[in-house]
Amino acid sequence: YGAKYPLLDVGLYQNMLVKNLYFGIKYRYQNTMIDSVLAGGLLENSAISGANGSTQSALGLGIIYDSKNYPLSPTKGWYAEVSSMWTDDWLGASYSDQIVLADVRKYIPVSKKNDVIAVQVYGEFHSGNVPFNLTPMLGGRYRMRGYREGVYRDRQMIVYQAEYRSRLFFKYFGFTTFASMGAIGNTMYEVNRNYRYTYGVGLRISPLPKERYFIRLDYGRGEGTQGFYIEIGEAF
Repeated sequence: YGAKYPLLDVGLYQNMLVKNLYFGIKYRYQNTMIDSVLAGGLLENSAISGANGSTQSALGLGIIYDSKNYPLSPTKGWYAEVSSMWTDDWLGASYSDQIVLADVRKYIPVSKKNDVIAVQVYGEFHSGNVPFNLTPMLGGRYRMRGYREGVYRDRQMIVYQAEYRSRLFFKYFGFTTFASMGAIGNTMYEVNRNYRYTYGVGLRISPLPKERYFIRLDYGRGEGTQGFYIEIGEAF
């Protein structure tokens, strides 16, 4: 299908009460206009939610705890974000939904030379009749590398990731190995029955080693699929 959509996604957070803890509000707006569909495809008969377009206008609250020592590639600390957003007609949306997002990361130093083990648990959960194009997507350059982003999509998703990140060699180069396990489904029952796995390796090039600023080259493999990624910054 083809689509056009203006998108606004903002969050305003303030440090309060406890060091590294931030409370805030979030707002997301997306007006999707479907301008073409595949003849004979699933969207042609308009039975799927969002097949004729949709308007998302979601407002919510979030909490972030951030104690990592580098913003782009930490060697120690935590990052945890939990938020809940609501979208409804009184906000200008074309459907009703509640979105719960959880993203928890831990960075564990394993040597004095900046070898690191990074782990992440990521979940996105919807309770309403969410349009198909706004459902969580499994795969891509950040989660479940090796699967094309959006090859699987549904209302509920959870992903577990672990990555070993080496120290720098010859000042500017490092390497990684990683593995992920994730699932997607309409209900949590389906999620628990549909886990998939990926694994891979990567090269890191650091033009600014003191700031741990990396260009990453990753190769990931899944079940009958693979992917190669060139990005700035770590996957998580």
